[in-house]
Formats: sequence, structure tokens, C-alpha cells
Amino acid sequence: MIRYQIVNATSHTVDKKAIEAGLLAAEKKLGDLGERHIVIEFVTPGESKKLNSKLRNKHEPTDIISLSSMETRVGEQVVTENKDGSIDFDIKQDKYIANDWPILGQLVICFECVEANAKHAGQPVSRELEWIIEHGMLHVMGFHHDDDK
Repeated sequence: MIRYQIVNATSHTVDKKAIEAGLLAAEKKLGDLGERHIVIEFVTPGESKKLNSKLRNKHEPTDIISLSSMETRVGEQVVTENKDGSIDFDIKQDKYIANDWPILGQLVICFECVEANAKHAGQPVSRELEWIIEHGMLHVMGFHHDDDK
């Protein structure tokens, strides 16, 4: 069972039923995780933009940012020698080690972005919140998009 703690740094009311539905949907996909915990923080668009800039180099607010303490990325270092003789290296991150730590991580949510996405999709804000909670939890557990780096 995933337990959660809410940190609300906004004036919006938090829809706990939507959060719980999103967590339940994620658990159905992920299977039994045992007793685990996630922090769910609601932030302003300004805070979302600042964090999105810092972590993803995207200079706009976003609906959700998933911060995982659950996974450790491992891979190989790729060393490249440039034409001028200098050396660059990068990491090929293609494997994950799952840890059994009780704290899974943190979901940082911008309610204004969730509202805008719900309006664009023509669905209730509560349904959009459920979806991003589920989506964010899958990211926390190491499931990423093909284009994630």
C-alpha cells in the first residue's frame, strides 16, 4: 500500500479522493509494493517553473515533476575523443537498480497546469489529477518515456 503525505504551498484545496484513485491505479499496474510512502507537494506555477528549469532545462511550469528515491541509475561511461584531442564522457543510462527503501520519492504538482490540461482535454480536474498521480508514480518507479533522458 502506498501511503502519502501532502504538502500544499498553494491556496487550492487538495482533492484527496483523486489522489487516492491515482495511487490505486498506479498500484494496480505496479503490483504489490508493500508499505511505501510518497510525498505529494502542490506548488505555484513560479515554483514549478523554477524546478522544471533546474531539473529538466525546460523554462516553463509543468503539471508534475517526479523525484525518485526508489531507483539508482547505472550504466556505462562513454568516452569520446574530440578532433582537438580533448576528451568528453557521458553516461549511458540503460539499467536501473530498484531499492527497497520505504520512501519512494516526491511528486511536485502545479495545480494551475493540471487545471489547464483538464480544460484542454475536456475532462474534470479531478480526473486529470488522478491521471497525473498515476503517471507520476510510474515515473518514480523507473518507467520513463522513450524520449526521456
